[in-house]
Amino acid sequence: MPEQNSNKPLVNTLLVIALVIAAGAIGHLWTKAQYLEGQAGTTAGAQVGNAPDTAPTPPPFNADNLEPLSDSDLIRGNKDAKIILFEYSDLECPFCSRFHPTAQQALDEYGSEIAWVYRHFPLAQIHPKAQKFAEVVECTKNLNGNDLAWQVIDAIFEDQTITVDQAADMAINLGVNNNALNSCLDGDETADYIATQLSAGEAAGITGTPGTIILNTQTGQAELIPGALPFDQIKQTIDSLK
Repeated sequence: MPEQNSNKPLVNTLLVIALVIAAGAIGHLWTKAQYLEGQAGTTAGAQVGNAPDTAPTPPPFNADNLEPLSDSDLIRGNKDAKIILFEYSDLECPFCSRFHPTAQQALDEYGSEIAWVYRHFPLAQIHPKAQKFAEVVECTKNLNGNDLAWQVIDAIFEDQTITVDQAADMAINLGVNNNALNSCLDGDETADYIATQLSAGEAAGITGTPGTIILNTQTGQAELIPGALPFDQIKQTIDSLK
């Protein structure tokens, strides 16, 4: 009996060590999730299917690799503006939801001086609804135009707890044809387009969401804004590029 009692301190010590290791592992996983969808993000987080255990090192920010504005872009504001905000975003990302009114505030303050372009960067590994949310938006744009698609974006960011079916119902309630929307969502063309936007964002140096490139279209100068920075910092960057 004395020998058994003498082992209790050792057992207690081992239990404490095990608990510390477990807590550290949980903390690491939580930190990694925040990293993926916050200031930095990851290209691996955006992949669908079998992703490598180790994410490839993304290229540094390079404004020369930024995909130029096109007729297929979702845009708010003056398409001929000197300053354009190219936002790469995930419709299920809470940081993107936080940044959404900030970008709108910039558009309200600068008016025709700037434009705001929304591009898809769904982090499918951590946001399972993001890809289909993006498809609902793109199908809405293709069927009913830019303005209605922006209304769907606004509504999803207003309540990110909705299901994909509810997002589709919102689009239908706004005027999108039910059968046409379902046909679009069932096809591959829209998903392929979103994948192209994601790849283009990675090529420009986007590593997480939201990632916003503010470009002076006349000088070619640009700055990358990583994460949901406050309006004052966005304004400072815009003013420095004007």
